Amino acid sequence: VSQSRYKKRTADNLNTLDPSVRAVFAKAIKAFILQYNKDGWDMSVSECLRPLVRSKALYEAYKAGTGPQAASPGNSWHNYGAAADILIYKNGVWDSLNKTGAYTGFAQQFLRTQGIHNNAGANDSGHFVPVQMSVGVPKAVKSGQVTIAQIMSGEKKAIS
Repeated sequence: VSQSRYKKRTADNLNTLDPSVRAVFAKAIKAFILQYNKDGWDMSVSECLRPLVRSKALYEAYKAGTGPQAASPGNSWHNYGAAADILIYKNGVWDSLNKTGAYTGFAQQFLRTQGIHNNAGANDSGHFVPVQMSVGVPKAVKSGQVTIAQIMSGEKKAIS
């Protein structure tokens, strides 16, 4: 992601992803930056793999009304290295409230054409997963019977 001012942060976070999804995210983000950076748009990844203890803290804050939407521990694709929190910037300013509509508009549509999409809706507009993972984390993934690589290869489906 040569034109992004967030290149190192993005690369460091992408490197925590399951290897079978890492390239999909890297390709999508790079394509977005190549397409839109000249118009002042940029992107970074704030978090990918999320330990259960961090998910627990985020979920507790969410339930207490002091944090953003968060899945309970073990119920987030982040816990399996298959999700990324993507931040979108316009002219160096994070579009944290989706004022430009980037998360729900053109950026969401563009990223979907690149193989990733937001599966959490407007309440968590920066949460992206590969299109193969449009449902919550299936029991078979939680139990280890199905791997992220099997879902990505098409060998197995992500069915709850």
